[in-house]
Amino acid sequence: MQDTSASHIENQAQNEYQPEHTLSRKSIENKRNIFFWSSTTQHLIGGLNHDVTPINSRIVHSWASLLDYKGSRTARFEIYPVTVKKFSAGIFNTLRTRSGANIPEFSTEILPPGDYTFQVFSERVVDPIEPVRDIDSFKTRKLDGENAAEGALNKLTSDQIRTFDVPGKIQEFVMERDHGRCVITGASQVDSVTVVWIIPPSFVDAIQYLKENDVIYDEPEQITNQSNAITLHEDLKDAFFNNDFSVDVDDDYRVILFRDFGPAAQSLKGANIQAYFRRGDLKDQFSGPHDVFLRAHFVHCLFVNFLGGDIFFRYPWNVVEERIVDLGLDEEGRRISRSHDLWKDDLSRILYERLYERPFGSHEDNSDTDPDSDQISETDEDDQSDDNEKEYEGEERGPNSEDVSQSDAE
Repeated sequence: MQDTSASHIENQAQNEYQPEHTLSRKSIENKRNIFFWSSTTQHLIGGLNHDVTPINSRIVHSWASLLDYKGSRTARFEIYPVTVKKFSAGIFNTLRTRSGANIPEFSTEILPPGDYTFQVFSERVVDPIEPVRDIDSFKTRKLDGENAAEGALNKLTSDQIRTFDVPGKIQEFVMERDHGRCVITGASQVDSVTVVWIIPPSFVDAIQYLKENDVIYDEPEQITNQSNAITLHEDLKDAFFNNDFSVDVDDDYRVILFRDFGPAAQSLKGANIQAYFRRGDLKDQFSGPHDVFLRAHFVHCLFVNFLGGDIFFRYPWNVVEERIVDLGLDEEGRRISRSHDLWKDDLSRILYERLYERPFGSHEDNSDTDPDSDQISETDEDDQSDDNEKEYEGEERGPNSEDVSQSDAE
């Protein structure tokens, strides 16, 4: 039976949805077209690509519960659609207005592309999901750790790097336990199935974000065992390590695809793809890995893919204000030439487009009110280049950081 409360968005042209709010690099790279906003601040909580990861209200509620690992955001809520417009006050501020009725908590109707927020039925002012800074995938963490300078906090030692390889004895045990088949697809080609870690031992910290976990995992040795390993087809190995897909244990082991990583991802697309080793006629044949590791992998995937992408975290106001001055876009300044290297930065182009209300384009054919000949040239700016070319790299915010207040956005 159709959920009539969501009928107001049925006719929305899914492929034509173009958000008016400024997208972060993460939202652009992930081709997001469905967004969830804080109901208490200007922050974006997260988003997805509807065509890759179809979700509904029931799923959002389930994910919110998983992500509330502190148990501090327990409150009944409902989702409703909003129209998001750019707001004149502030570069990234938006004006959000309700555009439809609340969607029931247990609705299974797929949410169309668009913008959504929450109505929270609580005396406390709280979002059901905490806005967080961007979190890196396991693969990115490993690459960054290998390339980090000596003494850096994220630097991986040679011993830690070796732990990414599954020991031979564990490989043999897991291959026999899983009957030589990929636990996701059921593929059984001998030369195409491999054994991988679910949670890389060096990243044992990922397990701490599971709520109501009876065991405290804080040492790599605790998870260097067969319960933390599975069989996968070779074509899925890298994507699993990159957190492109996972298994939602609490949704009957449904496979969730977060990013389209190529031909091998096509068999994982859809709203009701169940992992092979937990299908009704087969689950008695498989003991499989321990649920705690699959659940931890899935929660980490939510942090990596569903949450984050908030442009306020990427570009705090002090950074924006400094860049406006560097570009000469303030009231007292003169805009630097568009041939200047500083315009190659994402933030600079965003500011240009907000000011002139058109795409940046090339400096030869996209003139402003003042001709480039009257602007400060790159040659004239040589003495200031070090100051002008400052680039802010957003500080990674872990799930255990403090809540965001409205003042952050002001």
